[in-house]
Amino acid sequence: MSSLFQYTGNPFVDAGISALTNWCDKKTPQELTEADIKKALPEIANLFSQGAWVKTFYTTFSNGVMVQPSNKGKEREKWLEFIGDLVKELQPLADHGSCVACGCRNAIKIKKEKRGLLRSEVPMASGSLNYYSFASTGADYCGTCAIAIQVSPLVLYRSGGKMILVHSSSEKAMCSWAKMAINEVRSQISLRNYTGCFTENFTNPQNALFRIAKILIQDKDDWKSDPITIRIYYFTNYGQGAELKYYDLPNRVFHFLNEVHHSEELKDWDKIIGSTYFFKKNNSKIYLNTDDKSEEEYKNNNNVIYEGLLKDEWIVKYFYNFLQRKAYAKWELVQLYLKEVRQMDKQRTEVIKRVADEISLVIQRDESHNPKRLWQLERANSYGTFRNVLRLIIKDRIKNGAERPLFSIEDYTERLFPDGALCWRETQDLILFRLYEMLHGWLKERDIVIDEVEENSTTEIE
Repeated sequence: MSSLFQYTGNPFVDAGISALTNWCDKKTPQELTEADIKKALPEIANLFSQGAWVKTFYTTFSNGVMVQPSNKGKEREKWLEFIGDLVKELQPLADHGSCVACGCRNAIKIKKEKRGLLRSEVPMASGSLNYYSFASTGADYCGTCAIAIQVSPLVLYRSGGKMILVHSSSEKAMCSWAKMAINEVRSQISLRNYTGCFTENFTNPQNALFRIAKILIQDKDDWKSDPITIRIYYFTNYGQGAELKYYDLPNRVFHFLNEVHHSEELKDWDKIIGSTYFFKKNNSKIYLNTDDKSEEEYKNNNNVIYEGLLKDEWIVKYFYNFLQRKAYAKWELVQLYLKEVRQMDKQRTEVIKRVADEISLVIQRDESHNPKRLWQLERANSYGTFRNVLRLIIKDRIKNGAERPLFSIEDYTERLFPDGALCWRETQDLILFRLYEMLHGWLKERDIVIDEVEENSTTEIE
């Protein structure tokens, strides 16, 4: 016998499917039966008719049966009446159909109005019959997918006055998120303390996305082999002023976060995240001191690391303090980032690390106790200047009797600067990070202050 449900790629349908699967204690959507659905819907109606949950429907189902003024006090009865008509349309998956979600069943019409589904039944759909192509009277959904949409609030994440819907390419991730949300709902039921959709008081959707990823990572230990991408839909569905934004967490970022969570670098990572929250003033970023603050005080400020990961921007420059010449983590954390997020060649990272280690030895052997080469590496503001500092360091090593070159021509062209002037800043950041990791204690012990030589062309500095 064919199943009723399978994931469709439609975010609201899939959210409802994962909600029903977990509500009915099934492992997969394919296990759901018509009897399961008929048993679950009255239970869900009891929940949805509670005051805090009714408020949820103003955000999700504009002018739906739960929020129509004429239905006040009769929300449960009216919702069950509406959902009962959809249950009559329950059909197993077929080979084809006109439903825009599953494509395996034919679309239905709301019998009273003889129309398809509008915004009152499908979040983010149009509320106007004139909107739809081919003069279609509403969106074309089958009854089975329409039922899934109606129960999707069970797994929504409330973010201030808006909602977040979590969607993933991974069925396991969808199930994991739904399990957590349904457990929270069941807690409300057992305590008879109804608070509406799950919330942790995040109003910043980007920060909420990383919190959601953390919840998923903490739920399972075996994400390593799974390709996991997460998209959150940040929306309101009010009759006037409906809004929608979405944010994507790529597979490589998720796996980086997963690797960090299960590594010894987690404590350092959390400190770096805590130090990179900011607010803007006069178009400048003002970073917050979060050391003595609870997470509630700063978690909704923007975070430059999170923004960088979502925009695929380089973030190593936030892993060290330029003024204090201090690394905030060990090389292993940087290596994880380079491997998982930047997908940098392992040989390249090893060459950069080795070159930085050799430079640290040159700096420590400076008999003047004034390691100006470090200052020159820090102040280099062009590809040519940075290369010239490396040339001077090579001369220092020759003078010190080094047995092997700092790097080969292959290392230079293929690993230090594989894209020439386009990526030299990355190499500079990595070398400085490693130098600060190796030299911070050495500089501090000797109370060394690096004299800032005149900022002439480094061709004149010997």
